[in-house]
Amino acid sequence: MKTEFDKKLSRNINKIKKAIKELEVEGLRLYIDKDRETLFGKLVDHIYIRDVSSKGKITLQKHLLSIYSI
Repeated sequence: MKTEFDKKLSRNINKIKKAIKELEVEGLRLYIDKDRETLFGKLVDHIYIRDVSSKGKITLQKHLLSIYSI
C-alpha cells in the first residue's frame, strides 16, 4: 500500500517524464553539466534545456534546476 507521499511523488515524476518527452518532440534536449563547489566540496548538477544545431552551436539554453549532492 502506497502512502499519500509516495502517490504524490509518483505523479510528479510521471509529469516530469511527460514534459521531457514533449520537449524532445519540439527538438529540445536535456543536458546535465557537473560542477564542484570548492568551498563545501559539494557536487552540483545543473540541468538545462538546449537547442543545439547540427554544427554544435547552442541556439537556445534555459536553466531548469540545480541538484546539490554532499
